[in-house]
Amino acid sequence: MLQILDKYQPSDTGYYPNDNMPIERRPKDYVEAAGKRLRQARLALGFSQKDFCQLLDVKTGIYSAWENGNYLIDPFIATKISNDFNIPMDFIYGGKKDNLPTKLRDYLFN
Repeated sequence: MLQILDKYQPSDTGYYPNDNMPIERRPKDYVEAAGKRLRQARLALGFSQKDFCQLLDVKTGIYSAWENGNYLIDPFIATKISNDFNIPMDFIYGGKKDNLPTKLRDYLFN
């Protein structure tokens, strides 16, 4: 059983890289949209990518891949952003615009 699990470890994009026919776990447009919202949140907070990564203790290459929609943001880091900067996880992952902080709402809609 372990050999099967080792062979079929999904990548962060939600695809099984060793299969001839990938099995989609997360639609690519969902991952890309989450990255776009992550970028919007960071810019609304006024941080450069480098500074934000330092605050989150995340490597810039990994964070950049999240913002560019190559990978879905790690839930632990999304929770940290939500708790530390009042950016709802519902916005990052689902695009819900209810209860957005004023700064983010103004950035998105003005």
